Amino acid sequence: MGEIEAAKEVIENAPLVPYYEKQFRTDAIARTVHHGTHIEGNDLSLLETKKILEGIEVVAHERDIQEVINYRNVTKLLDELAVKRGGYDSDMLLDIHRETVNKIVAPEKVGVFRQTQVVIKEENTGRIILAPPQATEVPAYIDNFLEWLNSAEARELHPILRAGIAHYILVSIHPFVEGNGRTVRAFANLILNREGYDIKRFFSLEEHFESFRVILPIATKHFSALIVLHKPLDFRFRKLHASQRSHVLLVSLHVPLDERRFLQ
Repeated sequence: MGEIEAAKEVIENAPLVPYYEKQFRTDAIARTVHHGTHIEGNDLSLLETKKILEGIEVVAHERDIQEVINYRNVTKLLDELAVKRGGYDSDMLLDIHRETVNKIVAPEKVGVFRQTQVVIKEENTGRIILAPPQATEVPAYIDNFLEWLNSAEARELHPILRAGIAHYILVSIHPFVEGNGRTVRAFANLILNREGYDIKRFFSLEEHFESFRVILPIATKHFSALIVLHKPLDFRFRKLHASQRSHVLLVSLHVPLDERRFLQ
C-alpha cells in the first residue's frame, strides 16, 4: 500500500498543462470502455472503440457497438454516483447494470436481480467452475454485503482493499443473468472514485483486469479454495490473507466449514 500511496501522491501533485490532463482522461475512458467490453468477448479494436466514442460510423456487429455505447454511459453514471451522498446501496448496482445491458438483454432482465439459477462453466471442458447462490438468495446476499460495506468495520480497511473485496464477493454472488463482469468492475471502480482513488482518472482499471486475465489461470493454482455459499448468511470479514505467489486477496467469511462448497 505504501507504493500505491507514494505513486498516488506523485501523480496528483504533478504539474500538468490542462490540455494534457484532458487528453489523458479521454484516452483512459477509451481504454476503459475497450478493455471493459473486450474482456467479455467484444470484437472491436481500441481504434474502433475510439471512433464509436467520437461518433464516427464503424462497420461491426450491432451488439458490439451497443456494448461500447453502454459502457461509455456507465462511466458517465459513475461520475454521478461518485458525488452522491450517503452509503452504497443496491440501487447503485442496479443502475449500473441497467446502463451496462441496455438494448442487449430482454427488457425484463435489465436492472433487476436474476430470477433463475446460473452456473459458470470452463469454456473448453464444460466443467462447472462456479455455482452462485440460488436466485431467491441473491437479494439477501446483496443486502448483507452492502451492510458490511457501509459499516464502520469495513471503513477501517483501505479503499483499495474494499474495492477488491467488493469485486470478489459480487462476482461470487453473480447477481444478474448477464453483464455481471462489467457491472461488478464498474462498482469496484465506483468505490475507488468515491473514496479518493480515481488518481485523476488517468488510468484504466479494466486494462489491468484484462492483462491480469492472462496470468489468472496460473494464479488460481495457488488459491486454497474458491468459496460458494449455500445460505444468505451474514458477511463478517475477519481476516485478509495475501498470497505471496499470486497477490490475490482471499476473504475469510464467517461461515461454518460444513456450510461451504470448495471448487478445486
